[in-house]
Amino acid sequence: MGIFNFNAIDTKGNSLLVEAFYEPDLSNRTGYDDGFLGAKVSLPKITETITDCIVTNPKPSINGVNYLDYTHFSILFNKTKKLPFATAVNIQGLTNELGIVHETRSGDTWYQDKRIFENEKTNQFSNGDYLYSGFQRGHMVRYYDPAWGRTMEIKKIAIGDTFHFTNCCPQMANLNTGAWLDLENYSMARALFQDEKVTVFAGPIFRKAMQIDKLLVPINFWKIIVYKKGNTVEAIGFLLSQEIAFNKMLQENLIIETDKKYSKPTLTKDHIDKLFNKKNLKGYMIKIEQLEEKTGLDFGLKSYDLNKNKEANFFEKLEKDTFAPSYKKRFNKIMKYIEFNESLNDSFNDAEFIKNM
Repeated sequence: MGIFNFNAIDTKGNSLLVEAFYEPDLSNRTGYDDGFLGAKVSLPKITETITDCIVTNPKPSINGVNYLDYTHFSILFNKTKKLPFATAVNIQGLTNELGIVHETRSGDTWYQDKRIFENEKTNQFSNGDYLYSGFQRGHMVRYYDPAWGRTMEIKKIAIGDTFHFTNCCPQMANLNTGAWLDLENYSMARALFQDEKVTVFAGPIFRKAMQIDKLLVPINFWKIIVYKKGNTVEAIGFLLSQEIAFNKMLQENLIIETDKKYSKPTLTKDHIDKLFNKKNLKGYMIKIEQLEEKTGLDFGLKSYDLNKNKEANFFEKLEKDTFAPSYKKRFNKIMKYIEFNESLNDSFNDAEFIKNM
């Protein structure tokens, strides 16, 4: 077992050194619990369209060979794209002390999952692929979402498990520290102050993904939040895009070299409503049935969808790739240290942009 540290910010704004455990041997992980909410919420079912792309777990737990199990979460991994199809995490607020803090991080250490190596080779990205790419390694399962349990050791192991390349996708800071972060905070706030337990599914959409140097970069990402509702469950689907950041960069050839850090105040109960309305998170909602069409997965949640009876078609079908070859060529040359100041995006309405995709 190895130990690695990264910096966070405590409730008073002071630097906080967070310790995590890295274990290369993941054979004892049991992963996602489908009975966690007190009502069965199954892992996404695999359709025939994606069967051949799924990596298999050589030492599976109860979740089967198609899922890579970690501490309190599991991943359906696309060996062709080198990115996750879907992640599934159980979040318990009661014993998750770290979840209450909005962090500024630095010094992350990421690892490849040794279980899916074949002849010393693996279909995973690496630190070298991300180096100087301009993209952040965006957690699909946030690092402290599964950091709960009876002992501190369990929590540290759970944090370490999230730092595997099977659990991240290339994201621009515009999304990773923007609406995606708001949605992560919203689900955690619900677990801490409202529902006690929340299940979250998340992942990329591969249609329109772009090959940028060594990385395959999805343009759009989805998330489903599931929580207890009486004797059953309720679910909300979301679709978020980083296409606005691509277009902004291509139009203005904007490059900013920066060490800008992001920190926010400690989560409170009041943040549930504030986060849900911030940056029009409601505007990113999508019917789960539509997410199934876009991902090729069967979530089994359509009857529990909060928006199942809404007449509005939240998101029209995604248009074909709008990036001309000349733009793609330019893009490869200007990816180093790309950042976008939030003030530069004030003229854009993210919700309206995505609704009209």
